[in-house]
Amino acid sequence: MKQRLQKTICYILLFTGLGFLYYKWYQGTGFAVPCFFHAITKLYCPGCGMTRCLTHLLQFEIQDAFRYNVAIFLLSPALLYISVSYTHLRAHE
Repeated sequence: MKQRLQKTICYILLFTGLGFLYYKWYQGTGFAVPCFFHAITKLYCPGCGMTRCLTHLLQFEIQDAFRYNVAIFLLSPALLYISVSYTHLRAHE
């Protein structure tokens, strides 16, 4: 149980760190990984909105983040509840 929790925390920290490094790299260079769906169709995919939303959240621009992806704000409490419930159930196995 403890080992699984430690592993989960390490993954969360790793992906958060990588996301922060990518954000800083984008902020410094202005170059981001292109969206192939947008390049082909000229339409924004859900991933594009999520990326913009998270970028604005990192800059504490809540209103702009909400405009780009409302679903993150609506689904975050449910996803948090599911994650905690799953971890709690796995801890008692």
